[in-house]
Amino acid sequence: MNIHEAEQRFRNPLLAFFRRRLPLVHEAEDLVQEVFLKISRLTDRKEIHNPGSYIFRIASNQLTDHIRRNAASSRTSDVSISHMIDEYRSFHNLVDEIEPERVLAGKDELRSVLLALESLSERTRDIFIAYRVDGFRRREIAENFGISVSAVEKHLAKAMACISLHLEASDVD
Repeated sequence: MNIHEAEQRFRNPLLAFFRRRLPLVHEAEDLVQEVFLKISRLTDRKEIHNPGSYIFRIASNQLTDHIRRNAASSRTSDVSISHMIDEYRSFHNLVDEIEPERVLAGKDELRSVLLALESLSERTRDIFIAYRVDGFRRREIAENFGISVSAVEKHLAKAMACISLHLEASDVD
């Protein structure tokens, strides 16, 4: 797959990926361009066997770098500051309403889920996160990973079974 085919196929899913995570639309556009720029530099040197996974791994790394750069930068826009303040206030209002026992139980469940995710293969974990966290449809995930929808469903079932086992084990403790 050449860079132009990749851009046609993955531009909209990448935009959706970044827009869900960033408060400013222009940041998503910029990161999509950075992903394709990086791919154009790297694809000359090696063949890509699974372009969907490869592209979204680069996108994830670009997003992480972008967030780190913004956190380190003292130049934060008023829009993102007000957005962070709103998020902070709504989170604290919610937390004030939750009983301490429920918070502790939630932390324990989250810890169990994270342990379960860490125990999965990288591919199964990426597919699960793309579906449950990023909101991609099964068909989109199948296309991005170069697998069938049935294979995506098997990965999702495997992830859910693993998470269920970890949650049940934490209830026994």
